[in-house]
Amino acid sequence: MNDNSAMTGPDSPPERPPLSLLDALKATEHRRRVSLDETDVRLLELLSTDGRLSNRALALDVGLTEATVAVRLRGLLEQRILHVGASLDWKAAGFRWEMHLLISTADRPVEEVGREVAALEGVVSVLVVFGRYDLIVRVLLADQVAAGELLHDRLSRIHGVDRVESGVVYETRKWTTRFASRSAVSRLDTAVDFPAPVTTLDTLDRALVDELLADGRRSNREIGRRLQVSEATVRVRLRRMEDAGLLRIRGQIDADKAGLVAAWAVVLVSTVGGSTDAVADELAAMPEVATVSLSTGRRDLILFVTAPTRNHLVRVVTQDIRGLGGVRSTETCEIIRTINIKYHWVRFLGD
Repeated sequence: MNDNSAMTGPDSPPERPPLSLLDALKATEHRRRVSLDETDVRLLELLSTDGRLSNRALALDVGLTEATVAVRLRGLLEQRILHVGASLDWKAAGFRWEMHLLISTADRPVEEVGREVAALEGVVSVLVVFGRYDLIVRVLLADQVAAGELLHDRLSRIHGVDRVESGVVYETRKWTTRFASRSAVSRLDTAVDFPAPVTTLDTLDRALVDELLADGRRSNREIGRRLQVSEATVRVRLRRMEDAGLLRIRGQIDADKAGLVAAWAVVLVSTVGGSTDAVADELAAMPEVATVSLSTGRRDLILFVTAPTRNHLVRVVTQDIRGLGGVRSTETCEIIRTINIKYHWVRFLGD
């Protein structure tokens, strides 16, 4: 299947500009929406790696005073360009099933259907897309029984859900935690579940997670005061969850608001023969490909792709991805809106 029908438009000669945050800011077609400079971008880069870096450490890196850094961070937070909070590894939390649902709707506005789907237990993201499908939904579930109930019971009750294709993710080859999706950082959800966590969590641990989801830059001392425990207790419990691979404190950047990304798409890839693993590795090496999931179903790979311009996205899909040996076909679902995303559920790979 050719993928040229999903996105058309003028293209520039093949080239691969680097995709640092600064390069993305310079390249994007809608950078005029914000007023970030190189220092702001550097702060975003640093916090996306370690959300608890002190203002002193940040100031030393960017060559400004701590007071100036504090003012800049406050601006990024107030504009909702940046949210610093806990990221949680869904596998370490005990979810055993990750699924993607490709939904076509009928007889009802797409967004109305999407809002009902988003309210279902286990649904962590609902994207409105152009193409053969209307909604792409990501689901995390504790077991196969929950998956069956969702597919055969709960979804069927939603008026407007016409057809559903599902794929179970059996391996995540790449997961980039830096970017939240469109407007995701304004949708805080601290109602998290841990079906079978890798480390025992009591009431205090869960309260600590709630605090960090809301604001990952709260000091251990402040969290201890709020939870009425010592700073040392907070430090020990936080380290235990980090060492277990359950939690990291990182900045999530709303790349659309920041003017860093102007085009997003889910790309469904079918491969030839036994080439899926090799193709997945090549795709994971592409900076524009944020996630690579190996999936059951009609498609072998599900990708989340971001680009600083739409022309860049077209080029990546039609030349870079489709040009790989082993790729039989692709289908591009361009993302036009995010109905919901619980962006704190991620996978820590190579961390």
